[in-house]
Amino acid sequence: MADVSARHLGIPALFILLAGSFMLQQPAPAPAPAAAAPLARYTLVQQVEYPLGVAKADNPPGLALCPDGTLYAGIRGSSLRAFDAAGKLLLTDSTISLPRYPECYACDAQRRLYTLERKLSIFEPTADGKLKPVSSSSMRAVLKRVLITPDGNIYGLSLDPKERLSLVTIGKDGKILHSFGDQASVRSTGFANRVGILVWDAADKRIVYDAPGGLDLRFFDVNGKELSLKTITKTDRAPGAVPRLEASPALYNLAGLPNGQLVAEEITNSDKFDKFYTNLRVYDASLNAVSELIATNKAGALIGATEDGSLYFLRTQAGGKISVVRASLQPVVKK
Repeated sequence: MADVSARHLGIPALFILLAGSFMLQQPAPAPAPAAAAPLARYTLVQQVEYPLGVAKADNPPGLALCPDGTLYAGIRGSSLRAFDAAGKLLLTDSTISLPRYPECYACDAQRRLYTLERKLSIFEPTADGKLKPVSSSSMRAVLKRVLITPDGNIYGLSLDPKERLSLVTIGKDGKILHSFGDQASVRSTGFANRVGILVWDAADKRIVYDAPGGLDLRFFDVNGKELSLKTITKTDRAPGAVPRLEASPALYNLAGLPNGQLVAEEITNSDKFDKFYTNLRVYDASLNAVSELIATNKAGALIGATEDGSLYFLRTQAGGKISVVRASLQPVVKK
């Protein structure tokens, strides 16, 4: 075999040999990244509307939406009523002391009603169309939001006397078991969400949280451990990530779907008419937009979603008449 050592090769020949060897060892070029999937298009189809009565602007109704679509609605000075998912009136009870703040209502998977204002009261529906008290305990917390997970854990957004916000885990006896996610309160301006967002993500078993006044979305597991997600910056406004709530926020409310997607209620402005409009947009679990803006068609303000993926809205009409609208997102085939 011929000797091809460096001693017998000239410098140019050696360079060519080494270069050729280097080229043969190079990895294959990486495939081009796949094109981003086009955004889906949906229309909001209203299915059922049922009236709640009349409420003053300074006395909004307290609402608790159960996973199966049962809805409790209480108006102070009136009565508490419950409806099934089809809008049928299940019960009316005027004996229950209703909280002053509408965000202090919640419902669990067994259709039990929770009211949490200075005390934790739990009621369960009976076969004769009444609500039976289960327990009532004093509670040392002022709550701005309440969340009941499918396994019965109770979480609240608490505001302490020093204007600090924290998420708390609450026992059935009203005791605060754990506090986490502390942050200073930020004053709301413009269209900022004033009571915060507290939503359960059933697919990933996590709490989705946004404090009042414009902080970023944060995620926690059931034990209060914060979960990391991609950083959200001012440049992520649309589409691609749920934006921050700032002076004129885009995000107003949020609802979790059974598949882990999030439906955001966003405030969209029209430069042409100098007005603001409410639209919906669907995001995946990583906060990537997967749909175009969805017109609400005057359905009202987003309340939440149920285990079958239905969306619920509170509609306010002339004269203070209020009603709840159940609707669904229907895909639109692009032509």
